[in-house]
Amino acid sequence: MKCPKCDYIGFDAAERCRNCGYDFALTEHRESEPDLPIRTGDEPMGPMVDLALQEAIAKSVPAELPVSDSDLPLFLDQATRGAFGGEQARPRPRAPLAVRRATPEVARVRTAVTRARRQAPSLQLEGSAAAGRAAADALSRRLAPGYRRILAAAIDGVVLGAVNVGVVLLTLRLCELTLAEWPILPLTPMIGFLLLLDGGYLVVFTAAGGQTIGKMVCRLKVVDANGDPVSPSTATVRAVAFLVSVLPLGIGFILQFADRQRRALHDRLAETRVVKVS
Repeated sequence: MKCPKCDYIGFDAAERCRNCGYDFALTEHRESEPDLPIRTGDEPMGPMVDLALQEAIAKSVPAELPVSDSDLPLFLDQATRGAFGGEQARPRPRAPLAVRRATPEVARVRTAVTRARRQAPSLQLEGSAAAGRAAADALSRRLAPGYRRILAAAIDGVVLGAVNVGVVLLTLRLCELTLAEWPILPLTPMIGFLLLLDGGYLVVFTAAGGQTIGKMVCRLKVVDANGDPVSPSTATVRAVAFLVSVLPLGIGFILQFADRQRRALHDRLAETRVVKVS
């Protein structure tokens, strides 16, 4: 029950309002009249009856309030819409996509800066290629001749031979043996020590400045494929490959005369070059 004083709605039968205490007996009971007449089964059906229903709906809407088609219920037909607000103005249909005017494409102006940016990578590649060819030509002109390399190797051989003989004599002196008793020494440890000593000589001198004593005398130097100083790892590979070139009768060392860049077998394995020192 709804209280007529405070509009409180209660769902149980009571004599007073639970909110404000209003006595419901003071309220005059009025029978509510329906807004629209209720149609029964005995009344005739036809278009005139629908017209009366439309007139009743039109009277129930206040005249001062503007009524649009968007405020009308969806179930009203076209005649009812005309009774409320008149015929609704339909929007003009849009033209098809093929008929619409396309956005004009703006022509791009190719400036000199754009051309320069596009040509820059090619110019850089050509410049790097030209620089590489120039460096290779300069390196080929500085390649050491074969006779000077043979002379440097002979000097290094003399130096290493003197060092090896000195080590053997010092070992005999420490063991209190004479020169005729040298076969008593164990050959395998002695040969291994001498090879390690000779390889260390080649690695240390090559990695330090690219020159052994023989190359210093002949004014030669060992460089990598780009003309830069060699690293210790490259020097180690070259020293091991040098022993491989010399042991089979020096065949690997003779291969430099058949190569355009005058590379011996150890130069090919280590990717090094021997050039003249200016």
